[in-house]
Amino acid sequence: MILLLPTAFAATLSGTVTGADGSPLAGVDIVAYDARLNYAAARTTTDGGFTITNVPAGRYRLRALPSDSDPHVDRFLPDTWDFCAADVFTVASADAVDALDFGLPRGGEITGRLLGGDGAPVPEAQVLAIGASERSALVSRLGTVDADGAFSIVGLDGEPDALEPYLVYVGATGWPRQYLGPSYTDDDAGEVLVSPDGSTPLGDRTLLDGITVTGTVAGPDGPVPGGTVYVFSSSQVISVDIEADGTYVADGLPPGNVVPWASADGLATTYYPNADRPGESLSAPDEGQVLDGADLRLPFENTLTVQILGEGDRSDVSVLLYNDTLSVGRGAPVAEDGTVTIDALHPGTYSLFVYGADVGSTDDFVRDTSGAVRDIVVDGATTLDVEMPAGAGFSGTVRDDAGAPVYGAYVYSTTADGENTEVAVTDAEGVYTLGGLPGGIYTLRASYAHYCDNDPGFVTVYWPDALQPDDALVTTLAVGEGRADVDFVLFQDGDHDAMGDAWEAEHGLDPERDDAGEDPDGDGYLNVEEWVLGSDPTGPAVGPGAVCGSGCGAGAGGALVWMVPLLARRRRSAA
Repeated sequence: MILLLPTAFAATLSGTVTGADGSPLAGVDIVAYDARLNYAAARTTTDGGFTITNVPAGRYRLRALPSDSDPHVDRFLPDTWDFCAADVFTVASADAVDALDFGLPRGGEITGRLLGGDGAPVPEAQVLAIGASERSALVSRLGTVDADGAFSIVGLDGEPDALEPYLVYVGATGWPRQYLGPSYTDDDAGEVLVSPDGSTPLGDRTLLDGITVTGTVAGPDGPVPGGTVYVFSSSQVISVDIEADGTYVADGLPPGNVVPWASADGLATTYYPNADRPGESLSAPDEGQVLDGADLRLPFENTLTVQILGEGDRSDVSVLLYNDTLSVGRGAPVAEDGTVTIDALHPGTYSLFVYGADVGSTDDFVRDTSGAVRDIVVDGATTLDVEMPAGAGFSGTVRDDAGAPVYGAYVYSTTADGENTEVAVTDAEGVYTLGGLPGGIYTLRASYAHYCDNDPGFVTVYWPDALQPDDALVTTLAVGEGRADVDFVLFQDGDHDAMGDAWEAEHGLDPERDDAGEDPDGDGYLNVEEWVLGSDPTGPAVGPGAVCGSGCGAGAGGALVWMVPLLARRRRSAA
């Protein structure tokens, strides 16, 4: 989700928020989500009022989010927990929509106390209640823990006169992240049943202590007196400082296969025991285990200094240096003059990916004269000059079949070998730009992902006007070529059945329900197949032997990739 930026001639949305007793609620965040989940927001004042300004024209759903300490629940307007069931407000530029009023009921509460394995309280932890049903899936509330380990989580929503399941997730310094149960996974976590108008006391709950990993970090000159060790186990990572004598202690990881690695000034970042990438691991399967001897040996660092050639400020370029298996990547900031030094490297063969679209070059690996990804051998202090080719690209608009811009459509460019796909998203005017592409052969498609069944939908189209990949126009871009006016028209599809609404209405189908799998004329072709073929779905039954039947060419043409084999066609190409 992206915060909507201020815009001229924008709308305002205003209203009030009151609590269960009718009193105004201050400090409640009101979020207006648009059709693509971008948002604008405001916070209620002491009188419970709010005004969201600078709201661009569009469709919005509103949500009230009380603070974690507020016992009231969060809701979508008018009074629903379901995003898709919320009222949709369509606003134009400069509209002022008021009386958007929320009345929030109080929610349920979970209380308890956290203890360590030694029986001592666990202070200053974080406890998070996470909804564990469809009804509470969007609910998460953070609780407070006092010095005695006591906690309270409030504002938990649920159906009236019912018990709603929640999971309680705990994060505390020195303990693994875990669910109360106790468990390290949500599958084994204990569900806490909460009444929306009551309190569920859990009493004292003892946390799993996890494992402890200890070791030493040595360099070519002996113990490393500073730096950081990172330790991974069972999807959790913690970081600890290296002590002055080169030792480290990492407390509070779940049992599992352990992989430590370390970084320190002047030395190469190293994975256990002395590698440039994850490989060997240590086994610590038992709760409470102390794993000693997880020692690391760091060689002196190698560096790669890259000069990105070109004119002007090149600080908007970014780079990632990958090892020969692409399993580890390292980056660093690029200076205005195009220089960047990547340090803490082991000697070896690397490849460099340069993101240069923002300065007019490609987003691509550095390549040799044959076009293959260039091997970069790093040994000691290595330097490299890089001149990236000018970036090619496509730009244009996406509109629907009524001529309106489609906001939030995805436009994809895919290389001829199918291995690389880039994507751009249309703005509110339906405009997109796909830049930074290497010269080559591409196909393009535009699609739209709806979030709710009552949201607009559109049929995917392959450029210029096809419904299946084999009918897409294959387009060759020269190095640095910018091809504009690559425009798409998406067919409105409000019932999300992969058929255009206007075509359905024209041929007597129902554009308000999914009737793609029906065959009203009994000719052996489903409605969606007739849409693809351009034939009449309600015309005389002609049987599967006649592909078009009567009315051939009346529809959109093209085909979906999963359609009957006879729909496949030879690919067209254009220079």
